[in-house]
Formats: sequence, structure tokens, C-alpha cells
Amino acid sequence: MCIKDYASGENVVERVDPVLTERRFNSIPVRVIIDANARSNHIHFVSAFPEQAKGITDALLQWRFKPHLINGRPVEVETESCSGARAVRRARWQLAQEQAGF
Repeated sequence: MCIKDYASGENVVERVDPVLTERRFNSIPVRVIIDANARSNHIHFVSAFPEQAKGITDALLQWRFKPHLINGRPVEVETESCSGARAVRRARWQLAQEQAGF
């Protein structure tokens, strides 16, 4: 089942920010399949540099979600990670602060 923006807001129970090693300013669209156990099961990058993909994958595999229920049973959900973009911006800001000596 595809649900737009499922990986955001109150659906995210536990979030880990990605660790990015280089400062880049590209957008990184990510498709995520969340399994019935409410964990990231498959992560697909539409566009990303390899080091970005690794950092974001490592983070998203640690995310935990609220299960999506149909008739009281948890089901697999496919979504685009829009809140992941916020985490990437936060990681970029932290990296820029570190590089500037703050």
C-alpha cells in the first residue's frame, strides 16, 4: 500500500539523524518500504551521492514507525521520505557548524 508522507510526524516513533561526511546541497528523494513490524525494510534512492545514500540508509534502518493497520492488522507501507529531508538538512547544518569550528 502506498501512503504519501507516511514516514513523518506522529508516524515516526524513533528517529535517527543521518551522519553525512561531506557538505552537498542536492535534494535526496528516498522511497521507503516499511514492513508490517514497522521497520524500514527497503530503501531506494531516486538520486543521491554514494556517501549520502550510505549515511541516510544507516539512519533510516534505525527508524521505527507506528504500524499502519488495516482491519486491525499491521500491513506493509511504501512511502516517500519527506521527513528524511528534514533530518538531512539538520545533518548538513551540524556538519557545516563542525567545519566552521563551532
